[in-house]
Amino acid sequence: MIKVNEDMLIDDLLYTASALSGDVNKNFIRNNYGNFLILNESLMFNFGKVVLLDGIVNTGYYERVLQRKETQAVQKFAEFLDSNQDCLLELCKNYCNIMDEIGFNQYPFWDSLRRYNEEGFKDLILGFYSTFGNDLYNTVKRYFDEERIHIGTLKEDNEYAGFFVGLQWLDSGYIFSIYDYFDSATASSIVHELGHALDAEKFLFPQKKNLTIFSDSLIEVPSTTFEFGFNDYLRNNHIDSNGGNILENCRIDNMKLYFDTLKQVFETPDEMTVYADGFAEDTAGNQYDVRDSIIYGLGYYFAMHLNLIREASNKDFLRIYNNLITSRKEMTFEYSINTLGLSVDDFVSGKYVKPKLEKNVLELKKRYKY
Repeated sequence: MIKVNEDMLIDDLLYTASALSGDVNKNFIRNNYGNFLILNESLMFNFGKVVLLDGIVNTGYYERVLQRKETQAVQKFAEFLDSNQDCLLELCKNYCNIMDEIGFNQYPFWDSLRRYNEEGFKDLILGFYSTFGNDLYNTVKRYFDEERIHIGTLKEDNEYAGFFVGLQWLDSGYIFSIYDYFDSATASSIVHELGHALDAEKFLFPQKKNLTIFSDSLIEVPSTTFEFGFNDYLRNNHIDSNGGNILENCRIDNMKLYFDTLKQVFETPDEMTVYADGFAEDTAGNQYDVRDSIIYGLGYYFAMHLNLIREASNKDFLRIYNNLITSRKEMTFEYSINTLGLSVDDFVSGKYVKPKLEKNVLELKKRYKY
């Protein structure tokens, strides 16, 4: 089984604990303390150990620093929703209409996904990333070689299939997946989290930029771009054609659920309060998961367009992808769309993704005789 190198994780946590116990500024706390806690929890659940902070540390102060960061981020997120409400609402309506027009069905036939042995599993992921050039491939290979990936992680909250945790000051990170078997779904989860790792190592860490799930509405674009690309890789190379369709079917179904949620939020006449956990609440007390709906729904939607570019030209894809992720903090929402070579109207219309959505549905209907 693929496991994180326990000794390396403990060393990184001990080193970070020592730094946090010293004279550190607020920026260091913002970028490392929260992830130190997450990695410590992962160490505890998977290896039964924990790393303690040295000396007397005012953890209450650290928590307040993180809370202050979250409060500021919520304000930026609310501003993003307010300033782009009309555009986002139109996008959500068009996508949901397209799904209705093509007669979308959910096909959760996970037992039909291909399984691999451990070596084949690694080779599959490395083979996919090799199609993007040596730079990305070598980083992905290092995550395997240095044992920074953990399959079958134990975690108190299994809300997500996997997660990436990075320590900015060490320019390093770890990937965990809750799945404990080697099939196409687990591989897709690892590919997704490796997208976050590449984002961190190629952009966030070197540029020392502070992005959050609230101030950066495109935080999931790098990961889901590779995830959608992986679905194509499974199909185009006849590795697991059915699995590629099933995995994509799941994601486009998620998008519809997310966009349905956003439609409700944008169409309500009530004032909305946005909380640090990503939920918005109307005056009647109804809550909507706006955080996930934005970062995942929009992330998947951008990823689909990026992969259409990749299908036409891998060179153009790499250039546009790099421009988007390296400058996204400075971009407006409109400019990020223009980076794809699209007008806002064309992007929002859904006309470029509709053929692929329809193809996925038709192939699965034929396969399962719906």
